[in-house]
This record gives sequence, C-alpha cells and structure tokens, in this order.
Amino acid sequence: MVKGPVIERLTHHVTHVLLQEGHLWGRRDVGLPISAVTTFEGGIRLDMPKSVVGTLPLVVIEHSPL
Repeated sequence: MVKGPVIERLTHHVTHVLLQEGHLWGRRDVGLPISAVTTFEGGIRLDMPKSVVGTLPLVVIEHSPL
C-alpha cells in the first residue's frame, strides 16, 4: 500500500515513495527511491523486481509540524 511521498526538507524534492509492504503480521514501511519509479499510472510501476523491494532499507522520516 502506498502511504505517500517523502519530501526532503531543504530542497522540497520528493526523494522516496513510502510503501507499506508485507502481510498483517509482518508489515513494514519501505522507502522506494524515486529514481526507481517509472510511472504512477494504474499504480506505481518500478524499475526493480519485487524481490529487491523486500531488501530495501527503512527510511528515517522526520515529521514536520503543519
């Protein structure tokens, strides 16, 4: 499930797309590098196999107050 974009605070550029992957007992949030995204039409299409998505490191997200 796509949770949203990760935006770099200083440049305001999208760096990652935050994705929740896994099943009910093993969910985790993964940051997909924006460079791996090929299109958003009909869902997110990636330039990497699903097996690689499961090995991506977690992205530390700083939440800014609105």
